[in-house]
Amino acid sequence: MYSSVLTGLGLLSCILASSVFYLGCPNQQWREQRPLQFYPALIAALVLLVVSWALFRQSFSIMSTSFTLLCLLMLALGLLPFSGVLDKPGKVLGKKKKRIQKGLEGYKPQWWLKGLCAVFLGLPIAVASAGLVAWWGPGGVVVDDRTQFVMWVITPIWLTFVSLIYLFTSVRRMLSFYVGLNLLLFTLLWTARFGG
Repeated sequence: MYSSVLTGLGLLSCILASSVFYLGCPNQQWREQRPLQFYPALIAALVLLVVSWALFRQSFSIMSTSFTLLCLLMLALGLLPFSGVLDKPGKVLGKKKKRIQKGLEGYKPQWWLKGLCAVFLGLPIAVASAGLVAWWGPGGVVVDDRTQFVMWVITPIWLTFVSLIYLFTSVRRMLSFYVGLNLLLFTLLWTARFGG
């Protein structure tokens, strides 16, 4: 019972962290005006994620806690942008039309390019991150638990980077960030593999 309560609180803290982070993003769709500034929202979200990780850690191993938190972040950050377009039951059709028109006014063709960049540049980020966990994580590279964790953690990391595309105001900024992160991670992976 105690473990279930802590797990539930960890889940709530993770969803709250994702929501706070989303409210600080420049492209958030929940409110007319952005209610939070980006950096305070980022710091609050990170604090809530640490709390969530600590709560999950009471019930799970380190690997399971990390995997659970990554999966929850992937789901929350991937679904939160869509929650702004949902109407509450009982609203009249006229308001629905206004909301649809408002959504079309904000449509930018660059989202397709951002999505493709995130898919193709997010996968190497996920693979390099998993490789760093394999080489620099606790224990040896061939520990059974770690091989399973490394194998399964690629997808949540990849999809998390796919879901973060709404943070970037331009394709150029997103592309430079993803390419730079790829270069950094693969340099670290090369160092871990050959440099000790």
